[in-house]
Amino acid sequence: MAAMAVGHLPEKRSGLSIKRLVRTLKRYRTFELTIAGQTVHAASPVPTEFAELIDRLNAPDLPH
Repeated sequence: MAAMAVGHLPEKRSGLSIKRLVRTLKRYRTFELTIAGQTVHAASPVPTEFAELIDRLNAPDLPH
């Protein structure tokens, strides 16, 4: 029951199901590599439409 409650907000904000949202966004991640003692931060570039989706997910709640 708690998982349904937590999943409702991202579904509502994105307009996508949780399954589709995870499949869409999982290709775009950040990661760290340690090469010869130096840490390198890398990230996949996020296309514009996905950046807008992420902005909608991070938007503050609107008053009722």
